[in-house]
Amino acid sequence: MPAHRGRRWPLYLLVLASDAMATASACAIAALAVPWSAGPTDHLVFAVVGLSVVLGVLIARGVYAQARLQIAPGVADGIVALAAGLLVAGVCLLALSAVGPLAPRIPASQVGTLIGLSIVLVPTFRAAALGMAHTAARTRRVLVVGSGQVAGDLARQLGRSRLVDVVGIVDDQPADGHAVVGTVDDLPNLCRRLNVDRVVIAFSRRHPSTSAEVLLALEGNVDVDVVVRYYQLAGWASRLHDVAGLSLLSLGRRPRPAAAACKRSFDIVTAAVLLVVLSPLLVAVAAAVKATSPGPVFFRQVRVGRHQRRFRITKFRTMTVGADPGPGPHDDGGGGGLSSGSDGRSLDGSGGPSPDGGGTGAPAAAAGDRGADLRTPLSTVPDRQRMTRVGHLLRRSAIDELPQLFNVLAGHMSVVGPRPFVPDECDGLSGWAERRFDVRPGMTGLWQVCGQHELSFEELCRLDVQYATSWSLRTDARILARTPARLVRGSAPGR
Repeated sequence: MPAHRGRRWPLYLLVLASDAMATASACAIAALAVPWSAGPTDHLVFAVVGLSVVLGVLIARGVYAQARLQIAPGVADGIVALAAGLLVAGVCLLALSAVGPLAPRIPASQVGTLIGLSIVLVPTFRAAALGMAHTAARTRRVLVVGSGQVAGDLARQLGRSRLVDVVGIVDDQPADGHAVVGTVDDLPNLCRRLNVDRVVIAFSRRHPSTSAEVLLALEGNVDVDVVVRYYQLAGWASRLHDVAGLSLLSLGRRPRPAAAACKRSFDIVTAAVLLVVLSPLLVAVAAAVKATSPGPVFFRQVRVGRHQRRFRITKFRTMTVGADPGPGPHDDGGGGGLSSGSDGRSLDGSGGPSPDGGGTGAPAAAAGDRGADLRTPLSTVPDRQRMTRVGHLLRRSAIDELPQLFNVLAGHMSVVGPRPFVPDECDGLSGWAERRFDVRPGMTGLWQVCGQHELSFEELCRLDVQYATSWSLRTDARILARTPARLVRGSAPGR
């Protein structure tokens, strides 16, 4: 048995420990930094009660049970549940301070300070804990069942996490070019031999009825996850419920007009506030762009927005003007058309990737013989030699995207939404993939927080459609919570 399985913490315990440290720190700051007439005993009582109530409420609300179920938990995954739990803990502490036996020792001002600090410190401590988790926590060893496009996309996504080790793919009839470590019948032995923690079912060609018995044999030894059949329609807002013992996944309703109005109001307020707050930075960047290379400050380009209406997106210019045309549409120094796609596949109305693991289910035949020439936004990297001196920094930090806040104010874009395509990138889209145009494109979205330039074109379109068909205000909150970490990691220059 590998040594890491005996020495390192389970990941959910690491999350619990980080939350305890963050809450204890918040208690200490609230007790000492905010003036109140209390002695050392009162401070200690406040700290003990505050820590106990906060962690007790989070445990009771299933925050750590949810973290245990996740293959690779992130700070943003449970941000909404975490914030709600902290607010409930605050209400409980206020009740104690008003009517409980500890009323004289827990002033309301201290409770408010504790909860406010916890909302900031708990995610911060979690981010630090998950950042060091590859050395402190056990790596999840995962087997993927299936070898089609969905399984391949899943294995790549899991492989990007430092917390996950994809030890192999299992399938009875593997797709061409996919190496497997065994068949479905071999799963019990493989799990023991490879010390597997989880098995993820991603559409093996074997019929589910014949696989169920093998999977039941894994119960109690490893965790099993199943990709839902209509994964294109399921989103973060989907919920599992029970009817007479049969599990059903409720996809949820389309957002009501009130939710859309709230989203638009949030966009306007956020864009206006950020433009005011960041105005010194915007002026400084504009001056730097102008000073370091001749040409306009802004780069404008036609993009396709909601209902396929075209608009001109605005960014800071990061490329020199008048140089040889670069390879891609995002090459803002006057570059030409798109290069050929990385995989030469198109998306048509056939319903996306085939759930049986056999091929893409989005054949290039829909685009005729031009499938091999399909141009995508993910296969292009602009010439770094054409970037200005500040262009590298602007792209790396995504500061060049800030002028898109004007597009948000104008109603062309949203803060959160699908990636804004240029017209040529839409040539191979039809049928289900066009659902991405039901909503405004966004400055950030699922495409960015789930991998951005590490995604295949099919993955990008699937995420865009998934967002467009199942977005909610809760989904937007989770995406926004994930975005800062993505910005810290940086973006590829071909954005």
